Parts: sequence; C-alpha cells; structure tokens
Amino acid sequence: MSTSGTPSVKFSLFDFPHFETAGVVLGAYTLVVLLIGSTLALVFRSGIMAMLATLFVFLFVPVAFTWIAREHYGTPTVRSEAIDGLYRESEYPPNPYYTTDGTWVIDAGYVDASGATVRPETTRCQPQYQDGSGEKRADESDEQRAERARLDRKNRADRFDACLTDQGVEGFDIRYYTEDDFWRFQAIETGLMLTFSVAIGAIGLLQVRRLS
Repeated sequence: MSTSGTPSVKFSLFDFPHFETAGVVLGAYTLVVLLIGSTLALVFRSGIMAMLATLFVFLFVPVAFTWIAREHYGTPTVRSEAIDGLYRESEYPPNPYYTTDGTWVIDAGYVDASGATVRPETTRCQPQYQDGSGEKRADESDEQRAERARLDRKNRADRFDACLTDQGVEGFDIRYYTEDDFWRFQAIETGLMLTFSVAIGAIGLLQVRRLS
C-alpha cells in the first residue's frame, strides 16, 4: 500500500510472467509447449533430452516475447514532460517505469527536438554547492531564508536544464501502453502462438512419417 492508502503496483499485466498466465494466451502457450515436447521427443529419441529442451523453450520464449516482440504489437502512447534534469538525476530519482494502474512503460528518457533519444553527460551538469549556503544569515528572517533557498534551488535546476539543452536535450518522453491494449495484445500473441503450433505440428508429422 502507498502512504495515501491506495494499492501500489510495481508491475504491469503486460510483463512476464503475468501476461503469459492470464487470458486466452495461456491456452496457446500450453499447446505450443505440448507440441514442442512431443516433437522433440521424436527428434532426439530421448525423453530426458526432450524434457530439457522443452523446459529451455518454455522459459526462453515468453521472456523473449516480453523483451523483444510484445512492445511492437502497436504504437505506444507518448507523454512528453519537461526536462527537470536536476530532479531526475537526484540521489533518489523518480522511476518512470513505476506504475499504479497497470500501464506498461516500455521506454523513458531524454529526447531531442525530433523525439529521438539523447544520452547526455549529466555528470558535467551537476551543480556546485557552497558550504553554509543553506544556513540562515544574521540579517534575514525565516521567510527570507526560505525564499532565498527556493530561488537557489530554482537557479540550480535552471542551470542543470540549460546544460542538458546545450547537449541537444529538449524534453523527457515516456512511451507506454495502457490497460485498454491488454486484450488486443492477448489476441495478437495468441495468434502467433497458434501459428507456431501449426509449424511445430507439421514438423512433428514429418518426423512420424520418417519413423514409419
């Protein structure tokens, strides 16, 4: 739970293993694994080798789809934000991949004017802090000290962003899919798994014919 009392979700339904174990795609993956196991048993003529190979495929394929293929099932929504470099590069930076609503963030980072990813040297933008700069001065009130601190933070943040802008940074983009895309993605991946099932089944039939 979060401090506000609302549920905190650190994963997305699109991620492994949540996506593969929910919805209709679970049946398709089960079919693929069964066909792979039976086909490999015909190929290797060894139950142990077939089981080991099937286990490898069962672990590798879902992860590969999660990291390589699944994000290309559609066009992600892009949310453009201000640079806010000092905030993002702080000791405890915000995590753009954190989600509380099932949103699947597939990419986040600094971008140039065209929207292309930029990887600036943020270390050279770090502000220099003077010792005692945050202490209250003898001739200022608490309110004046707070205002001076606020302006100082703003100036440091502005200088940080200016440093990033000099390196081509124009903003910070977050690319993501919403929960509304979940069932469409399920249908696409189920179709792919069924296609694989047909191909694997055909290979199995060829092996049976060769044995006969």
